[in-house]
Amino acid sequence: MAVRTIVKNADKYVNRFVATAGLNSSVVIASGKDPLKVREKAIKKGYDRPLIVFVPPKDTVCLY
Repeated sequence: MAVRTIVKNADKYVNRFVATAGLNSSVVIASGKDPLKVREKAIKKGYDRPLIVFVPPKDTVCLY
């Protein structure tokens, strides 16, 4: 299985929520500590349905 980059330059966004235009884009369009505010920023920039993800510290295992 190929590794897929969801967020470019993820090291800059550790412990933050980021918004991208969708699954086909890894360019960050908004970021912050509050996912609702990140979503609002992305919508104000013209992205109706942004993908919001949390960037954990490197080598951290996240269970959902």
